[in-house]
Amino acid sequence: EGVKQMDVDKMKDLLMTKYEFDSNRDTTVFVDYQNCYSFTSVMPIREMFVNTAEALIEQKRYDEAVELMDRCYEVTPNANYPYNVSVFGGINELLVINSIEIYLALGEKEKAFKLYDEFFKQTQSALIYFTQNIGGYVLDESQAKRNANYLYYLGSLMTKYGYPEKDEEINKFIDEL
Repeated sequence: EGVKQMDVDKMKDLLMTKYEFDSNRDTTVFVDYQNCYSFTSVMPIREMFVNTAEALIEQKRYDEAVELMDRCYEVTPNANYPYNVSVFGGINELLVINSIEIYLALGEKEKAFKLYDEFFKQTQSALIYFTQNIGGYVLDESQAKRNANYLYYLGSLMTKYGYPEKDEEINKFIDEL
């Protein structure tokens, strides 16, 4: 509903030309946990890009949506704003999964797989960490479930877009955990 109320051209102009994001994209700038939390969970930068790209897709402006998504990951590099910061409890991970779906829907397989590979790697690490056995208990069951659900959702999308081997890869990892 919010996407339908957006001035898509104005938002695209802001994200592509007006907002520079210089310090966000500079990987030599240290992004502390508070800024990482703010820009991935409290007021996620990626959300503006994803919502605008989805609106462009609704208007069948596919090339512009791809350009916008490319810009998104240019100004929110993984080095500064990891793809999985689930410990913060925001929507960052879903935005990354939505980005993967946008790329797949637009036929940008290489870009989708690049995001997929890094997100899967980070989410694997999170799952391994949160499922550690500490004194006979799982370190954090709710975080483990959250991250497993991210992967199950991602796997279902990969199957939907014709890449069931990625879903199998996810399920194999979770089954072996």
